[in-house]
Amino acid sequence: MAETASDRTRELGRVSGKNGAKSKLFWFGAIAALLTMVAAGTFVLLSIRNLNSDLEASVRDQQEIMVNGQVNVVNTWLDAMIEQGNRLINADLFRLYASEVDSLGGDLSILWNDNESELAGQLPMMRNLLREFVGYSEFISGRIMNKQGESYIATDASIRPLSAPQATAAASVLADGKPVFSNIRLSTNGLVVDIFLPIYPPRFESKENTPVSVLMLTKNVSAKLADILESGKGNGESIKLLQSRDGKVEEVAPWLAEGVRVVAGMTLSGDVLEFAERQSVSGNASVYSMGKRVPGLDWGLVQEVDVAVAKETLQQRTKAVIGFGVLITLVILCMLGGFWWWLVGIESRKVAQEMSDLAGKVEEQKRFLDSINATIADFICMKDEEGQIRYANRSFAEAVGRNVNELEGLDFPAVFGFDTARRLTATDEQVMMSGEPLTISETIFLQSKKYHFQISKTPFRLPKRNWSGLVYVFRDVTELLEAQERSRKLVQQTVEALVRTIEHSDPYLAGHSRMMSAFSVQVAKSMGLPHEEIATVEAAANLSQIGKMFVPKDILNKPSALTDEEQAEMKRHVEHTARVLSNIEFELPVVQAIMQMNEKMDGSGYPEHLSGESISLPARILAVTNTFCAMVRPRSYRPAVPLSETLGVLKKMTDKYDAEVIDRLCSVVESAKGERLLKQLADSDRA
Repeated sequence: MAETASDRTRELGRVSGKNGAKSKLFWFGAIAALLTMVAAGTFVLLSIRNLNSDLEASVRDQQEIMVNGQVNVVNTWLDAMIEQGNRLINADLFRLYASEVDSLGGDLSILWNDNESELAGQLPMMRNLLREFVGYSEFISGRIMNKQGESYIATDASIRPLSAPQATAAASVLADGKPVFSNIRLSTNGLVVDIFLPIYPPRFESKENTPVSVLMLTKNVSAKLADILESGKGNGESIKLLQSRDGKVEEVAPWLAEGVRVVAGMTLSGDVLEFAERQSVSGNASVYSMGKRVPGLDWGLVQEVDVAVAKETLQQRTKAVIGFGVLITLVILCMLGGFWWWLVGIESRKVAQEMSDLAGKVEEQKRFLDSINATIADFICMKDEEGQIRYANRSFAEAVGRNVNELEGLDFPAVFGFDTARRLTATDEQVMMSGEPLTISETIFLQSKKYHFQISKTPFRLPKRNWSGLVYVFRDVTELLEAQERSRKLVQQTVEALVRTIEHSDPYLAGHSRMMSAFSVQVAKSMGLPHEEIATVEAAANLSQIGKMFVPKDILNKPSALTDEEQAEMKRHVEHTARVLSNIEFELPVVQAIMQMNEKMDGSGYPEHLSGESISLPARILAVTNTFCAMVRPRSYRPAVPLSETLGVLKKMTDKYDAEVIDRLCSVVESAKGERLLKQLADSDRA
């Protein structure tokens, strides 16, 4: 009895110990699972936060380039209007007449009542000259006022009194001698702006060099503003023009009937509206926006992009990160569960495995493979040498719209159609003969839906079953390619905006870039370069002159030789180019080609003094075509060099430029294609 009780006690102790061990293993597994989920959640949150930060940084950089470019366009346009007005008021005839009217001391009655007065006799002629200027310069109206604000020459039959803002602007011009632009307003002619320019006495008079009159010109700006604002539109993007009037902010919108509307809850303070997520100027959506004031004016340009559009790619990446986190968590949990189960029942599982027969193992492995393949998003199928499908996973069957069991025994033409099957199987024989895997890319329509696939083909042989064939793995890369296409279009829009900026800033630079691009592409093609290098040459040529926008115009267009200091300033256009293009992801070495196009084969170029083969081939092509275009086009300090003389000079400069590129350029220029290009570019310049 005592031994029996002792045995029972020991047995109870062993059972209790086993139960305690199981309990500890249970809590160990639960805590490990909880820590795994916490770690996976933290990883997902940090990854999403980093993706969002990267997105905002990219959008900010793109908007900074766009808004700076648009501000430069507006400045160039306003400067052009000032130059138009200066051509009139800098004429000695107008300056002398304004000075003589100023000597009347504000009494203009002699102009209207004294027919014997010389000033009164000249008044009709001066009025006609002003009308002619307003007409051919495409202004709506113009008037000239004395220091007292009274108009004595006007294009309109009836002269309306100046409004309070107009009188203030005229007084500011008389006091400071600087041009003034009014706010944009709606008139019967559409949206208009007033320009106030100072008229000084003639240079030969001994009067103090202060304005004696003010020229006021009124310009219709509806079409021009519509073009500027339309150029900033894209995929969810838009640009807004704002102005400050009487403490309120107004949006200038040429497409609206009222033309100008008040924007509630917004102020124009400072020179820059910092990048942030905020309500759209229109107030109907949440946007990322950045703005910049037009220098010297109460105008501002705001670049906006819809947050939902900007975050489309982010949402896709977020789903991928979450899916990856969930997958990793499940894998780790399965591993922990398997480890826990292994600790609990290792002996029983070991015995069960040893007792299984070969057929059971094969079936178990097949089911295991099927269960894995059923969860894989890739489309997998296996076909034999006769072309018949022997196996397909669930994803493949669902994609082609069939049941898994229906696919067995079918060939590719029956599943995909004859043309698609022929493209898919074109390299099958090559893979079977080489015994090496091969990956191809194909676009396929499945159930009326377009897919882009990366298809991996792997040969297999099963001697025991006398089977051989190929395993196909279709990986869907449609979303990736579409995202890359959107990125490419965004970069293209940026490049187009930069090219438009060059054209608005200096038409000569734009013509030079177009000519460079045309001949550089033809030279690259004649050299048999791949598509990527031809695209690099074309983009680099179009953007090659953007750095010169920041070189002072008096140096850029100086008719005489440059001093050492001016040459150093001119060479800084390379630095300006690098700064403007540094944040644009071209996916091609465009910036490198532009940075190296001023290098010489003998190392005498700039900025790095590279030589020979250390200069990239696209840069060597741009160096030759840049020199060619500069010589055959007229410059401010010389006429155009004849074509034959230009080619002769280049042929003698093989120490500076790539000899093969020079020969290719000569062949292109002397060909029928080259003659057509020269004629087309000449016609474009004249237009």
